[in-house]
Amino acid sequence: MKTKMLIMLALSAMIFLGCSRDALDDPMIEAADLEMNLNDENTKMDRMTLAIQMKGYGTMEVVKPFSCMRLDQINMEGVSKELSLGEFKTTITNCTNFLDEDYLKGRHFTATGELYFYSEKFHEDKESKWYAIYFDGGTGKFQGAVGEMKIYIDGKWDDALRGTYSYYGDGYLEFVK
Repeated sequence: MKTKMLIMLALSAMIFLGCSRDALDDPMIEAADLEMNLNDENTKMDRMTLAIQMKGYGTMEVVKPFSCMRLDQINMEGVSKELSLGEFKTTITNCTNFLDEDYLKGRHFTATGELYFYSEKFHEDKESKWYAIYFDGGTGKFQGAVGEMKIYIDGKWDDALRGTYSYYGDGYLEFVK
């Protein structure tokens, strides 16, 4: 009986000591990696990239800065149109010193969600001033949206504080279907 117990104990010890922890973990790690890859593929399959061309117009007003810190603030509200997205409301905050600092932050309010965007600075070419717009998420189907658009804005001031604007731009937008 003692011999059987010693043999069983010896076999148990050999089995226990002979197993590598790496060998036990590998299947779990491989399964987790496979699941992550499947999730990535599903995410890619559920997303679409859309070439966009937008036009818009509205009113603008210089206001006391509350979002622009040390810069002047121009609030812009209007309507935008895009063939695939339809017509929607747009609000833009333009922070500027009217010389060399000028950036935008805004939202498009569509029937399927809000789309957030911003620019870091303006550029100029022979046509006029333009902004590189970056889409950065939103709500509804635009949650996690990304994209870029180059827009040209034309503003006409009625007086020192109020005016109208129009814009057009092209780019792309990637979002969940």
